Amino acid sequence: MQKFTKMTKEQQEEVEKNYTPVWEEGSQRVVNYEGWNIFVEPDKVCCLPFLQEYNSILLRVEPVPSYKLRNPEQSDFLTCMSETMKDNESPEQTLRRGLIEEFGIKLDNSYKVEFDGELYQFKGGDTKVHICLIPLMEHDYLDVPILTDGSKEEKNSKIVKVDLKYLNSLKPSDLTTAFLINKLKLYLKS
Repeated sequence: MQKFTKMTKEQQEEVEKNYTPVWEEGSQRVVNYEGWNIFVEPDKVCCLPFLQEYNSILLRVEPVPSYKLRNPEQSDFLTCMSETMKDNESPEQTLRRGLIEEFGIKLDNSYKVEFDGELYQFKGGDTKVHICLIPLMEHDYLDVPILTDGSKEEKNSKIVKVDLKYLNSLKPSDLTTAFLINKLKLYLKS
C-alpha cells in the first residue's frame, strides 16, 4: 500500500496481514481494516497562493463532478489548488509541480515552503491532505505556461484572482478551501 511507505518492511507486512481488499480501480481502492471499509487513495497537497504585492489570492473555478452530483444545477465550484501526490514524491515536490500545472507559478528554488501539517481527508479514508498557505512576493516566483494534466475538467477550469477586499464574501465549495481562507484571515491579523 502506498500509505505505508514510511513504515519498515515488517510493519507494512503486519498491517497488510490485517486488512482485506474489497474493491480496486486505478489508484483508488477500498480495504476492510479492523471492521471498517476504508477508502484508500494517494495523499494530496492543497494550497492557497497569496500574492502579497497584489493584495489578492488565487483560486480555481472548476467543474468538479463529485460536487455536481449533489448540486446538478451548479456547473462550476470555487476551490483551492489540490494536487495528488505521485509515487515517491514529497509534499513540497507535489506543491511545486501543482503550482505550475494549475496556476503557472514556478517557485524560486530558494523559496522555503512551510506546511501547516497534514489532515485526514475524512474519517472513512486514509488520505492525508498536506495544507499550506503560500505568501508570495514577485521575487519568489516566475510566471510560466500552465501545464495541465490534460483532463476535460482541467481544460474547463479557470484561475481567478480575488482581491482581499472580497475575502469575507467568498463562498468556497469545499472544507479545505474554507479552511485555507480562514488560515489566510488569521495570517493577515497577525
